[in-house]
Amino acid sequence: MIYSNAYDTIFGIISKNDRTESYLEAISATSMYKGNKIVFSTGLNVYYIGPFDVEVRDIPSFKHPYVFKKGDETIIFSDIRPFINTQKSLKEDILVTSNSTELNFTFMRTILNAEFIENIKEFSINLKFANTIYAAWISDTVTKRFGLNPEEQLKVFVIAYYFYLSLFYKDEINEDTKILAVKNIVDASRSTVNFVRDVSDKITQMNSVVDMITNINTILANRRLADLNVGTLATIISTTWYGTFAKDILAVSLEHAPTFAAIVGVSVTQRYYKKSMIATISDRYGKGGKLEHYITNLNRIILNRIPTEAR
Repeated sequence: MIYSNAYDTIFGIISKNDRTESYLEAISATSMYKGNKIVFSTGLNVYYIGPFDVEVRDIPSFKHPYVFKKGDETIIFSDIRPFINTQKSLKEDILVTSNSTELNFTFMRTILNAEFIENIKEFSINLKFANTIYAAWISDTVTKRFGLNPEEQLKVFVIAYYFYLSLFYKDEINEDTKILAVKNIVDASRSTVNFVRDVSDKITQMNSVVDMITNINTILANRRLADLNVGTLATIISTTWYGTFAKDILAVSLEHAPTFAAIVGVSVTQRYYKKSMIATISDRYGKGGKLEHYITNLNRIILNRIPTEAR
């Protein structure tokens, strides 16, 4: 199941603000807003909402990029106001960055959201390292919380890997991709082909994080997991990364691949996040050039599209 808009995920829906959405939808429908526009392609444009923008000053702050369709055009709005202040000067007000690290994360997340929409196949190939990190992230946190044994932890890893992979497909994952997934899981987890295939053969269709949890409970059949549900999972991952809106961003990233890829991206490139669990996992699985390859591909996507003042 492809979630292009963070607000279509289970936790994105919960955090929707009808007033904000109505404002942005009206702007996207009339093209009245002209500021801070980044053109990605003929049919995809990104707008960063800043503190100087008169047309949008009444819009409440929003935590995730908003995606709207206008005919054949896709428009993404991203709010950078929490990380930029206005400062009085003798002649005019000037913009001052209050948190450059999180501003850069917002830029990265928005750009990856656009890349996901525009080039989803290339995204899944070039940033596939995030798939491994997602699987380890889920399996490590669930194992720690519920006291699973190593074999059970591996089973959760396999299920979570396939769920993240499913976020790039409208329907079921094709057979060629499944074969490649088995190889990648074996390489990352040091498991066996037979073990991975045995677990993956039991996985039923996953369209949401609820389905992933259902598969974990069904395949492991462990009474300790009786309390594992969406709310529990959101709680146990809430401390694995930090920053403004971290709890909400992590929850959305369970189903929104561009957000999770951005979390991995800043965790391995920004010193501020180096002590986070995501960074630790990335270091653990990034040996053999995997991490460097991810950063190289990430930079190639980001640097050509990030606003000049944020570089």
